[in-house]
Amino acid sequence: MNFLFIAIGIALGSLTTFTYFKFKTPIDQFFIHLFVQYKYKNILQNLPYETTKHNVIDDKTMITVIYELYKETFKLLEGKSAEKQSLLNKQDFAFMLKDDSLKKFITKNKKGEIIGVGMITHNLDNPLIDIIDPLTFRNFQNEYKNGNIHYVPFILIRKDYQKKRAFVSLVDMIIEYSLSNKIYPAFSHSINANPFLAHMIRHITSLRLKGTVNIKTLDAQHYTLLWTNAYKKKNYLKKPTTS
Repeated sequence: MNFLFIAIGIALGSLTTFTYFKFKTPIDQFFIHLFVQYKYKNILQNLPYETTKHNVIDDKTMITVIYELYKETFKLLEGKSAEKQSLLNKQDFAFMLKDDSLKKFITKNKKGEIIGVGMITHNLDNPLIDIIDPLTFRNFQNEYKNGNIHYVPFILIRKDYQKKRAFVSLVDMIIEYSLSNKIYPAFSHSINANPFLAHMIRHITSLRLKGTVNIKTLDAQHYTLLWTNAYKKKNYLKKPTTS
């Protein structure tokens, strides 16, 4: 019976992986979450990385390495995400690393190489991060006014470690920091580039928290293009009908 349940879960998980891009219905999301829970139930075990928190990073060599990782990571999203990604020059990026209102999380491999970087901040008015309209949090006014809603502007993972759980080590440390300080972290990401990101974050959080963990969608922004093949015709305009 357990085997049958698992087999059905895997089949539904595979199905919803396909339908995720087309329908994105609540039932799709439900089964995706079940699939992620089953497949990654032991994901925090034996992580071969070290992730540490930093308030300020002012070492020039470290800044250069992290900035190159920033450019490399977002370059991979070009063509997948309609929104322009790598927006910061090195000077602005270095300013962010030195700003103690942005908490930095650095993930290193066993050789001591930086393979992942994440940030979280309570300062939603910081002009160097994505602009967030306070009305976005209209359903969470108390948490917003109390400064308990923080924003994660980006999570960077070196290309050769993107499928080796480095993301898990990095996000787990951000989640641990958030839970320790009773913070509600907000993430933004491209569904095209990272369809499972929100579900992975939810799952990692549920492994550390006694209680229900849910994803609250703040926005579902789409970039659309009006396309027609009518321009190939000589007389492509028509008179609108009038009543």
